[in-house]
Order: sequence, then structure tokens, then C-alpha cells
Amino acid sequence: MAVPQRQEHQPSLRRWRMPVSDGTMGTFTTLQELVRSAVQYDDRPAIIAFGDNGAQSWTFNEVITSARRLANGLLAVGVAAGDRVGLLANHRPEWVVACCALLDSGAVVVPIDVQMGDADLEHILEDSGARWMFTDAKLVERVQRLRSGKGIKPILLDVPDEAEHGWRHFLAEGGDETPRRIPQDPAVLFYTSGTSGRPKGVPLTHDNLASNLRALLQEGLIQEDDRLLVPLSLHHVYPFVGGMMLALVAGAPIILPRALTGPQIVRALQDAQATAIIGVPRLYAALLAAMEGRLGRIGGAAFRLGISLSWALRRFFGLHLGRRLFAPLHRRFGQSLRTVVSGGAALEPGLARKLEALGWAVITGYGLTETSPILTFHRPGDGRLDSAGQPLTGVRLRIASPEAGFEHGEILAKGPNVFAGYLNLPEASRNAFTEDGFFRTGDLGYMADGLLYVVGRRSATIVLSGGENIRPDYVEEVL
Repeated sequence: MAVPQRQEHQPSLRRWRMPVSDGTMGTFTTLQELVRSAVQYDDRPAIIAFGDNGAQSWTFNEVITSARRLANGLLAVGVAAGDRVGLLANHRPEWVVACCALLDSGAVVVPIDVQMGDADLEHILEDSGARWMFTDAKLVERVQRLRSGKGIKPILLDVPDEAEHGWRHFLAEGGDETPRRIPQDPAVLFYTSGTSGRPKGVPLTHDNLASNLRALLQEGLIQEDDRLLVPLSLHHVYPFVGGMMLALVAGAPIILPRALTGPQIVRALQDAQATAIIGVPRLYAALLAAMEGRLGRIGGAAFRLGISLSWALRRFFGLHLGRRLFAPLHRRFGQSLRTVVSGGAALEPGLARKLEALGWAVITGYGLTETSPILTFHRPGDGRLDSAGQPLTGVRLRIASPEAGFEHGEILAKGPNVFAGYLNLPEASRNAFTEDGFFRTGDLGYMADGLLYVVGRRSATIVLSGGENIRPDYVEEVL
């Protein structure tokens, strides 16, 4: 069978319809099943990636067929089911292919931040025990300079087809000999940011991730005709699950901008006709600041007045006029964009209201790496933008009794999406759970009318001698 060749062209603007499904995509129990079933989407676009020479488009058939052949090649060179394989590379379609190949082969994906410092990178290589790594030509030199990286076997994603150690050299034919995974098997090993010590390994099973994906599908986050812009690095669990994997299971293309900068994000929004964007609050705050900054003093005042008017009409009269009032803005930033999804941190309610007033549906959620990641989901249009939303299907939340000096208790979570413990850290794993198995999120909050309200991190709250609680994040916002 010939190797599928990527296509270099501007993305088609055709609106695709969801094929008749056999039900597999809604009932998958492992990410291996998910990857193999995605081939049903055939010649629909799976990835639209922007680069120096315009847009590069990969179909589902190209992605999945390449991944299946790469999985065969990995098994042939000795990568066994359960082996941890690093994925340290820049944002590119081959990153997605390599990830799918690892999941199909039964190996455990270890996504790594390319901007991570040497000390943390060395720790991850040692802690994970990875012997193979998908990476870029420049990054492999850095890896092999490290003591723990000298024995790493590289597979390069950004080299010509004929280059030594290039990923296409590992493509191999084969039947269906790859080991079948079960839901309890580990699928992906994420590492926390390491803001309080060395990064901790968070093993997530196929069941952890599949249960979260099934719940998100049930919420209708991605529709059959969506095109999802993902301007975030895929080594984070949020864009990995809510961006790449969710689009893969839904048969929708993901759009990868050339760079994670404002002009390149806008270009991708426009040229690929993105209908939804997966971002973080900082991205949307910067977007609004750029909009207002371009208008000058008088125009900025009119812009703010228009937002206030649009929000008032929406709140008191149910009139959704944002797209009409701000039609030039929508033409500038992408006429097709209709949904903005925010995660990774709390979206400030005032910012969320502005985004809705501009005519976009706003979707937010709350979760952690350890919860695969989504615990709660804020449905667009319900007006309670200060909450983190309702628990996803299968998720149980509980608020612990407040500790002395604290107004609110810690948020506790249980469900099929919650991990079982940290890698190689038995004491930290024991401390992460209550006696009856609820995960301690480290966040403080409360429940009201079935909605979760998050008020801050327990470790970041300062309790004064008089009993007052000071939240540094609020102080930071004011400053």
C-alpha cells in the first residue's frame, strides 16, 4: 500500500455532513478503539495546518492509515504495549499522527512541553523510563546532551522523508497484530507544570480519558459541521482531550495556526473558516484588548458602549444582536466563528459577558490534569457566568467541611475520569484522596442550585490573624 501523501493547498470551504455512524464512536471504551474507528471519516479533512507555504491539509484516511502503519513499525523495532514513549515536538500534523500511532500500538504517550527547562526535562525522562521519543531535529540534540537522554532512541517528525531517523522510515505493513488495550490500561502519562517542585507524573487510563470524551460528546461541544481552531500546545491535557481527541472522535477537523501569535491565530480563523476555538482566558483578554486598542480613544469608548448595550439587550429582552452590532469585527476575526471555549484557568465573568455580548457562544469548564481533565461544564446561554457549571455525566462532587480560618471547603471529586495516583509517588498519591476515595482537588468552592463555584486554590489563600481570607489572584487582577 502506498504511503498517504499530505496535500499542500488552501483548505476546502465545503461544509461536511456527518456520515451515518455504526455507533462505534459513541461507545468506544479505549482510545485505541477511537483511533481505529476514525478511519470511517475517510476523505474528510482531519487537520488543517498553516505553515510557510500556506495551509497543509490531511484527511482522516491519511492520518489514520499513516498512524496504523507507524504503529506496526514501532512494534517491529521493539516498542511493546505499555512502554512509555516521549512526544517532545512542536505543533504540527505529524504530532497528531505520532500520538495516534502510539495509542494504536498500545504504548503509553508521554507528551512533553518543548519549553520545559533542562532540569525538569531530565526528571521526566528518568521518571517515565521512556526509551523512545518522537521529537524534532533541533530538540533531539538538546535531549541527547542530558544524562538521562543519552540512551533515548529518536524518531524525527520534521525531516524529509529520506532523512535518517525520520518517522516515515518506520512505516510498515501489517494486519491486526497490535495488542488490544483494555479500559484499565494506561494510555497517556501527563506531567504537571511543576510550580511546586518537580513535575509529577499523572498516568491516565483509557477509561479515564474515554469517559471524559463520551461525556463531552453528550454535551454537544463539537457539532458535525465544526472546524476547531486549537492555538494551544497539545502537551496539555485540556487541548489534548477537548481539542485533538474530541475533534477526532467527532469527525471534525482541527486547525493548527502557524504560530501561537495574534496575527497567525486571526489568519487561521479567517482562512480555515473556524467555527470554534479552544483557548485560555489570557488569549481572550488579549483579543479584546487588541480590538479596543485598534479603535483609538473615541472608537474604544463606542466599542465599550456597544458591548454594554448588547449585553443589556441580551439579558433583559433575550435579543442576541452581537453579530449584527459588531458585524465588521466578525468579518475581521472570522465570519464563521460562533463558539469560544475557555479552559485551563477560570474565565473572569466580566470577560465572559463581553465575549457573549460580541455575539459568540461562550463555553467554559473546570477540571485538572488528574481528572482527565473536565469535571464541570458551563453550558452557553445560561447566564450564570460566575459559576464553573454543572458536573459532567458520571462525575460526583462534594465540598469538604471548611478548615479553621477558611470560609469555604475543598472541592472533592470522584468518577471514572479521576486518576488512581501519581507515578512513583506513593505518599503523594495517598494524600491526594480521602478515605472514601474522593480526589482532593486543592481548590476551594461551594455548590448552589446544582452549580459549582470555585473561589480559589487552598494553598494560595492567605488567612490573616483576624480570620480574613486574602486571595492573591484577586489582588493580582486589581494590580
